[in-house]
Amino acid sequence: MVHHLVIHIGDAKCGSTSIQTSLYDHAHELAAKDILYRAHRRGGGHSRSIVLIGETIGKLDSEDLKPSQFALMADIQRESPKFGRAILSAETFIRSDPSRVLDLFLDAMPSVKRIDVIAYVRPPVSRYLSAQQQRLKTVHTVEPPSRPNRDTLSMLQAWQREARVASLDVRLFDPSRFPDHSVVRDFETVIRDLFDLDGLTLPNNRDNTSLSAEQIMVLQKINRDSAKNPQHFSDARGHLFNFFVNLNQPVLFGTKPKLCAEAAALAAHASRDYVKQMNLAFPDLKMPDQSMADAPQIQKDWSNIGDIFASADKSLVEDIALLVPEWNARLRDGCLQTVQAPLSRISKAHPLGEDHAFRLIAGYWAKRGCKAAGDALLTSRKGPLQS
Repeated sequence: MVHHLVIHIGDAKCGSTSIQTSLYDHAHELAAKDILYRAHRRGGGHSRSIVLIGETIGKLDSEDLKPSQFALMADIQRESPKFGRAILSAETFIRSDPSRVLDLFLDAMPSVKRIDVIAYVRPPVSRYLSAQQQRLKTVHTVEPPSRPNRDTLSMLQAWQREARVASLDVRLFDPSRFPDHSVVRDFETVIRDLFDLDGLTLPNNRDNTSLSAEQIMVLQKINRDSAKNPQHFSDARGHLFNFFVNLNQPVLFGTKPKLCAEAAALAAHASRDYVKQMNLAFPDLKMPDQSMADAPQIQKDWSNIGDIFASADKSLVEDIALLVPEWNARLRDGCLQTVQAPLSRISKAHPLGEDHAFRLIAGYWAKRGCKAAGDALLTSRKGPLQS
């Protein structure tokens, strides 16, 4: 029966997807070492389980999610008597009520005697950048870099105060500090120490849903237009986001997002107190203070996400936008005339080649009601693009 439980609680944009896919893919090997990891999704881990304690996940319908989460809890309860150790992973846990999360899972694993918690947090500048990308998954507005980030410290301290938690290990999400620059390798090391295991090796997945600067700029535009005309843009954001995630395999397609010097200076200055408080609360964290001695004097409108980036290819932004059926009505008629040049540039630039890029684009169009355009695109692989 499970007596030792390790819970990975996030934070968002700190390698959670890589950790979860690695655990999922390696579940049988973990089981051979007396470790239970049971999740119904390769990515996301146990994030959706919080709907069972009355919490929400973005715009997802909690009632629709509950049946699958009840089924997951039943699986964990059924399997837990066969194992001595278990791992949970969910980036939503960091903002959840620790007591209610533990009550939920300990109902399924009542024999647990020890609970250790692991959290990864970003330094201020990359934290602000990742927070804006996460934000644009659901809304079109950008928070100015001069505004302090959410109070992660109080969330972590809630877990630290929970009486049933034996230890809370807060680690800086800084790939330069990780073995092989991999958060999975770092997580693996922590798990080995907590469970006192030798020979535990997790597959070094680097799965993530990070977008390029150009993709993020297009995503903000579609969110903005969707807010004005929700009927015309119904489900457009979700399909576009998934298309981008697929396009970014195996490597990011476009410019890796990086803050411009002005935005970085403001974000660092706004987080000075946060850094001090985090290092005081968790001395082993050693979060760097990236602020300057004097407050930066910068007056700028930060409403467009492109304004915070150090660089972005505006021509690529325009090319991607032309592939969006909501902005290019001729695609619904199966006409490729307006996208010949963008298709050529994008497909030739993709690391897996033109055929792969065409299949991804055709699949995206089919989901947006433009199957004829997708079929014409795939047919064009055997000859010139048809208009």
